[in-house]
Amino acid sequence: MKITYYDLFDLIAEDAGIMLAQSENSMIRPDLCDINETVRSVMEQAARSGSHTAKKKGTHRHRKMLRLLIAAILILSASGIAFAAYQYDLSRDGAALITDENRDLIGKDACLTWTVYDKDGNYVRGTPPAPEPTFQDIFGDSKIITSAADPDVLPHSVAWFQAEERNVCEVTPEVIFENGTMIVFTKADGSGWHLSEGDTLIFETETYPLDREPDKAQHVASCYVLDHTLMNNEIVPVTGPNLKYELTAEKTGEYYICFIGASSEPISLKEGTIRIQTKDQR
Repeated sequence: MKITYYDLFDLIAEDAGIMLAQSENSMIRPDLCDINETVRSVMEQAARSGSHTAKKKGTHRHRKMLRLLIAAILILSASGIAFAAYQYDLSRDGAALITDENRDLIGKDACLTWTVYDKDGNYVRGTPPAPEPTFQDIFGDSKIITSAADPDVLPHSVAWFQAEERNVCEVTPEVIFENGTMIVFTKADGSGWHLSEGDTLIFETETYPLDREPDKAQHVASCYVLDHTLMNNEIVPVTGPNLKYELTAEKTGEYYICFIGASSEPISLKEGTIRIQTKDQR
């Protein structure tokens, strides 16, 4: 999946900076520093940590984290390429229904691990890179998605969630999903929504706030499936906490709404609604 410099700073500067700022005796204030000051402060922090060996429990682990963060920030500031990936125990597919068993994950940060590349894209250190999944790896024998408009831009994984029919709309369940994971909503029987040309499919929901930044607007990327083809060449960013996505059909067919996690932390959605507004109602 392609990643922009905006995503890199979201993954590295935000989460790594906050980890450093919250560490014991830290003088780093990422909200008050530019890139040069941040690099200088991180290096000073590393020097201070190195002078206290054997004084405090966990010093070796702290120095190791700082060295990785310094490498990532320095490479990024030198126009290199760095990618921060994380692992979070949600489910095999990177997404799950919110239940009593995992509700404590709502609003929590991800557990970061680091993979650092040089400016030529070569692996330097951190978690060894995993091979990019193929279309077959992600979608397997799915009958809903059998092709993609852009086969070079794919999510890391996909999960399917059924909506429940209520009155004149369908209600989507509460779900939590990771960065790079795509979720697809279906009707209760697994089918999509039939739209005539000019009809609009409207999805509305809310995101649960983050514990450390309740006012932060989390980001998702929205796309759709039309007659078994993933239309990922028309990705539209949507920002919370009130998420609303309107999809107007350019031609008659069967449509599914998809969302891809685009924030560094897992995103938790409350129950939402999906309804059709016909072209005659507009």
